[in-house]
Amino acid sequence: MGAPGSVYPSMGLTDDERLDLTVSDPTRIGQPDREIPLAFYWSSAAPMPMPVVVLSHGGAYGHDNPRAVLQEWASPLAQHGYLAVVVAHVDRTDVERIVLTMNLGGTLPQCREFKHLGYDRPLDFVRVVRELGALAGGPPWAERIDLGSVAYLGHSAGAGSAMMIAGAGREYMPGLGLSFAAHPAPVAFVALSPQGVGEDGFVPESWDGVTRPVLMCTGASDGDHPHERRDPYEYMSAGDKYLLWIEDPGAEHMLFAGETDPCIRTIRNRSRCEEMREWLRSAVRAFLDAHLRQDQTAIDYLASDSLVEASGGVVEWKVK
Repeated sequence: MGAPGSVYPSMGLTDDERLDLTVSDPTRIGQPDREIPLAFYWSSAAPMPMPVVVLSHGGAYGHDNPRAVLQEWASPLAQHGYLAVVVAHVDRTDVERIVLTMNLGGTLPQCREFKHLGYDRPLDFVRVVRELGALAGGPPWAERIDLGSVAYLGHSAGAGSAMMIAGAGREYMPGLGLSFAAHPAPVAFVALSPQGVGEDGFVPESWDGVTRPVLMCTGASDGDHPHERRDPYEYMSAGDKYLLWIEDPGAEHMLFAGETDPCIRTIRNRSRCEEMREWLRSAVRAFLDAHLRQDQTAIDYLASDSLVEASGGVVEWKVK
């Protein structure tokens, strides 16, 4: 593992276990019957107890099927011995959005612009962690879940939620000030295609309070202003912060969600797109092993230029 010029390999376990579960949150503003569908992925061959990775999808309007999102991250994580829990962040009705906006101090016109799931995603995460704690209180989950080794991985808007749980603040609506949703459960965070300054309420000082380990991944075609997605890394204080940048036109937004089809349509090179996805998975595996398993080989890998060399210099790897 971790030899110069190599990717950080997977355990290669069989991804053969599934559980579908829906939990509810009766305390949610404007939506007291909020349901949160979950999809669990793990391997029957994984060492127990398993570290946990909670995954949040992107998109402004939500999903109600957790099996339809981030499977290309959940399955590889299960194959590497992690319990992957994918959250479907369910959309609100128009009335529920209005009630939420007004309760947060906004106005009716602001309701049309307010991306309400930016508020709901962190609270969904908190409810999921509470459910994991309840499951871990008895068989068979008591011996399966390592609640001391939890990570939060998010893509796009899901990355914004991960950053809030890590301690970042955002301004939901202009003039209302920064809102925070920090939670102590995660040991580490993975932000795939995160928001930069000026996007969805993030400002230069948003990341001042982020002190836990963070891996950020983005690239040359990641949205209209890809270099702005590097902002959180630049603004966060030093200490276990990592940035992976892919300098390739195929490194577009949904590649970071694990999907290769949009990349293939862009550069018409399937093997290249799959190779880039493997660089991403390699970085995430090493990061999680280093910070959730305290694996020295993974720690050494993160400190090396292995991914840069393996990519022929297409990957930029920064550590601070």
